Amino acid sequence: MVKATFGMGCFWAAQDVFDRAPGVTATEVGYANGQRDDVDEATVFSGAAGHAEVVVVTFDPEQTDYAALLEVF
Repeated sequence: MVKATFGMGCFWAAQDVFDRAPGVTATEVGYANGQRDDVDEATVFSGAAGHAEVVVVTFDPEQTDYAALLEVF
């Protein structure tokens, strides 16, 4: 299995789309690349933490590839 991380505005909708993509075996949402360790949704939305909402996508490289996942993105 291979993992790829995609950063976007709202991870819930993106997670749903990736969950249905062929070859994807798992997804996980969270926050990435900010300056604080103690973040929550309100802090991220305020822009004070510098984080992005991300989806980590685990996929089977025999069924799909990164280029196909970029098309989903």
